Amino acid sequence: MRTSATRSQLLCPPRGGRAAGRGRVRLARAPRPASPRVPRLIAAAVLAASLWMLVGPCRAGAQAAVNAERALRSYAAMQQQFYMPYHHLYRGEETESAQEYAFLWPFSQALAATTAIAGIPSLGRKYRGAVREHLSGLRSYWNRRSKPPGYEGGALASGGAEEFYDDNEWVGLQLLRAFRMLGDRALLAKAVEAFRLVVGGWDGNPRHPCPGGVWRVRGTRELERNTVSNAPGAELGVELYQISRRGYYLRWAKRMYHWVRLCLREGSGLYADNIDLSGTIDRTVWIYNQGTMLGAEVLLYQATGDARYLVRAQETAATTMAYFTMAQLEGQPPFFVAVFADNLMRLNAVAPNPSYPAYLQQYADHAWSTFLDSESGLFEFHEREATLLLQQAAMTQLFAYLSWDRTWYMPPRRLPPSRR
Repeated sequence: MRTSATRSQLLCPPRGGRAAGRGRVRLARAPRPASPRVPRLIAAAVLAASLWMLVGPCRAGAQAAVNAERALRSYAAMQQQFYMPYHHLYRGEETESAQEYAFLWPFSQALAATTAIAGIPSLGRKYRGAVREHLSGLRSYWNRRSKPPGYEGGALASGGAEEFYDDNEWVGLQLLRAFRMLGDRALLAKAVEAFRLVVGGWDGNPRHPCPGGVWRVRGTRELERNTVSNAPGAELGVELYQISRRGYYLRWAKRMYHWVRLCLREGSGLYADNIDLSGTIDRTVWIYNQGTMLGAEVLLYQATGDARYLVRAQETAATTMAYFTMAQLEGQPPFFVAVFADNLMRLNAVAPNPSYPAYLQQYADHAWSTFLDSESGLFEFHEREATLLLQQAAMTQLFAYLSWDRTWYMPPRRLPPSRR
């Protein structure tokens, strides 16, 4: 690593200015046999990383090059250990009740890792084909017969699972990111359907404590309304508005955002997890809840021009970073940290602050030096209760986001009318 950085400095003349899971699993030291395509994938990733280390610093700085290399290596290990190329799916783990295929939540984060890799400047375009392939696998979770249709928590071939509103929000956000990369309107249409499902999950009973809010699970098993079932929905709504300029999406986005702010924001400025039908609030503070509200605020600022949203986003960022010291951050699931990172870098793209990437970089460097298994290329975070796929996808995302420029955080161009 140090040698590559030095070589890049020789090649580039100096320039002025700036240079959760579902159980417990043990790390498998011996990887499962991979398909013939996997070694080629790893070789390509290593080659691409090496080329990036040579030319990347000329444009984006040596640290971005290091992050891009780590993202590519983390992604290659994820694909080798978990990907099933024939099905375009990821294998299940023992934490997932011996499911043959991963549940939608881990799959959605692996999809996010793939779009994150595809967003790396000057390099990620080579991974657009991988994005298409993962979107093909995503179809395995789509239940067109439910009313309204949506993505189930498990692959239909494995019997499916409940429909989680937050799962559909995570998927919807990635569909829009992929739409911006690939230009396929079918992806936009699917994101619209996912948002329609989420809106259908709004609690319309005025007698409930703090009326409103989207439930976490479709049906009646979990009668909780969560930050995570509303804030990502607000993000999805704003992004749909940015593309379509339909006020319907912005109105719902504001409704979801303001419900969380009214019902789950604590006096500390941090957001609690959920409220149940007795009015009891689960005051657990998860970093991804802070991140999705921060991201919704940035997006609302971009969509409306109302500077109050930007001020709130900056306040949320400052409060969160002050609360989560590095020691406390290590206690958070890495996939929650990755969600926060994506949204903090969104804020940094709009209102640059060197403390934002520095905060994330410190965590990322510590994770790389402490939790990376050199044999498998996988991250092992104290055998926490999570699938290894989730952890690997999270670290891939984190390093990729730290190598991004502002492109994917800027509002998209308005969608031109469709041709009839």
